[in-house]
Amino acid sequence: MLIIAGLTIREALRRRIYLMAIVIGFIFWLLSLLPIYLHGSDFMRLHENDKVAIMVQMMIGMLKFFASVVAIALTANTISGEIERGTLAVIMPKPISRLRVLLGKWVGLNFLLLLSVMFWCALIWLSIYIQTQHSYPTIIRAGLAITFYPVLFISLTICFSTFATGALAAGLSLVLAGTAWADPVLRQLYLFTKEHVFMTVSRIIGYLIPMTQMSLWVDRAIGPAVRSPFTSMQQQMMDYRYQLAGLNPPAATLSGLVYIFIYIVGTIVIAALLFQRRDV
Repeated sequence: MLIIAGLTIREALRRRIYLMAIVIGFIFWLLSLLPIYLHGSDFMRLHENDKVAIMVQMMIGMLKFFASVVAIALTANTISGEIERGTLAVIMPKPISRLRVLLGKWVGLNFLLLLSVMFWCALIWLSIYIQTQHSYPTIIRAGLAITFYPVLFISLTICFSTFATGALAAGLSLVLAGTAWADPVLRQLYLFTKEHVFMTVSRIIGYLIPMTQMSLWVDRAIGPAVRSPFTSMQQQMMDYRYQLAGLNPPAATLSGLVYIFIYIVGTIVIAALLFQRRDV
């Protein structure tokens, strides 16, 4: 299994998609340093806590999206692409089970994306340190929570790749991602309209793909780094709206964390079952 993982990492590193992701990551990092040159702007006149909160929320949000898209792009052809190229037809006659092949690829891709996410988080920490001369180590801790995103989308995409083409596998994962990103919007619509259909759909989406719960755990991991007068006022207003609607504000819960793990493991089990039935 480790041999398959190593080969998967080497193959991913050779692909243009990953090299492009590294270049884009550095471009975003350079753009994050722009506030240094905005001495006369309104942004620079904000309280330091407000500036840090805005920068962290913007860059962490970008990293969640970026990690998800890179995970989907790297995984889409993991199974179907190698079947089409005939690579698996060479590997499978050897004494290696299909389960080991699948898990080896899953482990290799997750290891690569784990290192990538932590590297990008370190760049975010460095950017904020350069601009404020203060260290916010919780940003690194948030990076560990953000790894839920590539793990989830690697699992989903590799599952789709066992029965669909690479393009279709990527498309299905992107559709689920887009659906999940609509969850907070649906909650907001419910708070303003009190139409229960919005909350019902939001809850269904939460079970279909638990991205909202992952986002809450990222926010919890960041902790004090995004606390400021500005963000505190926003949070108080949101809590008040939930209170008027008779609901508890969404929070990172242990049961939500357990569901994320069950969801990922269940997806891998389904992928293994589908892969066992597919002709190579």
